[in-house]
Amino acid sequence: MDYQSNRNFGCRIYEYMHRGMRHVRLENSALSMTILLDKGADIIEIRHKKTDIDFLWRAPLQLTEFPKIIPTSPGVLGNNLDYYEGGWHECLPGGGPYEEGGTREGIHGEVALLPWEMRVEKDDSAEIEIKISCTLIRYPFRLEKSIRLIEGEMKIRFQERFINLSGESLPYMWGHHPVFGKPFLTGDCRLDTRATRFENSGTFGSLYSAFEPGESGTWPVHKGRDFSVLGHEKSAEMLYLSGFDEGWYALTNPAMQLGIALRFDCAVFPVIWVWKVFNGLSGWPWYGMTYNIGVEFWSGGPDYNTCKQSGTLKTIQSNETIETEYTASVYEGLERVSYVDKDANVI
Repeated sequence: MDYQSNRNFGCRIYEYMHRGMRHVRLENSALSMTILLDKGADIIEIRHKKTDIDFLWRAPLQLTEFPKIIPTSPGVLGNNLDYYEGGWHECLPGGGPYEEGGTREGIHGEVALLPWEMRVEKDDSAEIEIKISCTLIRYPFRLEKSIRLIEGEMKIRFQERFINLSGESLPYMWGHHPVFGKPFLTGDCRLDTRATRFENSGTFGSLYSAFEPGESGTWPVHKGRDFSVLGHEKSAEMLYLSGFDEGWYALTNPAMQLGIALRFDCAVFPVIWVWKVFNGLSGWPWYGMTYNIGVEFWSGGPDYNTCKQSGTLKTIQSNETIETEYTASVYEGLERVSYVDKDANVI
């Protein structure tokens, strides 16, 4: 605890306590990121230093101290939303809520609510790398993740291992849940991907959605409208994008000429979930206060039970390890993106 790089330039690591929980900040001269180690290793900041723009969304609840918050009753969807501060969290073993194998999982699974361990792998002014890890309680699963920054680069490089510690083959859903918000996010922002199809889950009905529940079609142009431009109307919808041969997306603010892209392995994560709520979701838990878009990469969708019924639920074999890499890239000077290559260079 309380690890600090002994310098004030280049790449550096700063571990600290805030509201009773461990945080670690990684930075170079171009970017800084903050990770909440004691709750899911949530990434709660990705900041472009030149403009002081943090890309990630902050939920109305903000950051709460676990021991001091006692929910009045168990949540219908589990405990996740009682403690959800926004940002980017990881979801395993399911898209919940669901019951399987004699246990129950809430929305987004255990990983997003558990503490992670950290060790420093490399620490010099040219490059830093940490390794974080978490073992689940209700499932015999373990995640190990390396995060690396190189001086001067506007990239965050991740390498991750998903391990089945048991002698049984087990079903799972696995996803990453980055959510973006103001001041970066506006209705003029553009979401570029290689996806060719969409399906509207109908989770939030159709009152503030451009689509009817269960509607599907081509992406991004559908019924004469280009939905890659987010638009300024009030909205509340959950879309599932598919049909891409390479895993990447880019979210660009053309007025700022600033954006963030994610490159990931579409063999591991073949579905993009788009959770778009522009002040259009009334009642619990948001009460119309949220302006955000989650662009999430998942092993399947739209939820655990639907995947199970359709036969698309993935299985990790006994004692198997699944390895994957993904990269977040920040870029400047573009109004839209045509491609993000294998090294997460944005074109």
